[in-house]
Amino acid sequence: MENSFPFVGAGGFLRWVTFFAYLWSVELCRWIVLPEREASEGAKLCNDELNSLMNMGWDVVQLGLKHDLPIDDPQATAQVLAHRMGCDVQVGYYKDCEYDEARQRVYLIPDVFVPLGAPHRGGSSAYDLRLIINNYWADEMRRRVALHDPSKIDFQEEWMKPYLLEDDDDCLLCTLEGYYDGGGNKIDVPIFREAVDLNLYVIERWHAWARHFESTDEEHWSRLQLYRKQVYERAKALGCEQVLYFSDQGQTQLIYNNVDKGAEELLSYVHSRQYLDGMSPEDQEIWRRDGLHIQYADYFKGNIPWREGVWIEVVFDDFGDLKEAKCPTS
Repeated sequence: MENSFPFVGAGGFLRWVTFFAYLWSVELCRWIVLPEREASEGAKLCNDELNSLMNMGWDVVQLGLKHDLPIDDPQATAQVLAHRMGCDVQVGYYKDCEYDEARQRVYLIPDVFVPLGAPHRGGSSAYDLRLIINNYWADEMRRRVALHDPSKIDFQEEWMKPYLLEDDDDCLLCTLEGYYDGGGNKIDVPIFREAVDLNLYVIERWHAWARHFESTDEEHWSRLQLYRKQVYERAKALGCEQVLYFSDQGQTQLIYNNVDKGAEELLSYVHSRQYLDGMSPEDQEIWRRDGLHIQYADYFKGNIPWREGVWIEVVFDDFGDLKEAKCPTS
């Protein structure tokens, strides 16, 4: 989410949860079965304690799949995004280190944005965005360093050695970033080969957001409808066919750690719940029995299979029932 993602430098974009938090999430599942309460719209979960705990840090991920961006050509990607989003998009990279060839020394410098070519014009919008090529400068530094004996090179920081000497397997290709609208809202969208982290701001944590699905009261209905439309607009601007919603902590955080997979392979990974691998058979049984995989549209159709003790684990949305909606960013 734009309010919480720790995307800092190459390789720093994945959401890693600490070991104690992982154990905590497993233990939560052991007592998650709680009494239901009856309401006019149907059975609702009564789990305020879990809600409070999960609200402390379990954020909502919106992962768009099967985008149509020409990702192998950043300039072409920027041109497409400028047209769809109605703003200027500048391709470039961040330069954060330098190589003194005479002294054979690699040292840090303050981050500086380096543009590549002229901005792609998208209209008369007051804001502009940057399309950052993730490994551009790191690749250039590797090329320079490779011309010399690495054993004789002095690295200012120890972490720079593997960063510049080893092959990079970072699956983050580029990031669309910048500020837009008069309120100073920030956009920070990581783009992978077949997936896009839509990274929309969600004021609620995962469980508080997921609990809106439990009620058809006007407030909950409106929140889910408005949020869905916001996701739809960004997903369509980025050419995504489908979106997955899940928590960035607990077992489902492993979904995000597998964004290097193809979209179909990732969907298979999610549907088969391979992210439960590594848990004990008892814990897997709880997750498979009580964790719900739902379609977003099921909420508006009244088709969510609520029963005692269940919780929402993953939400799928292909916006099939919104196909006729006009997307302002198209």
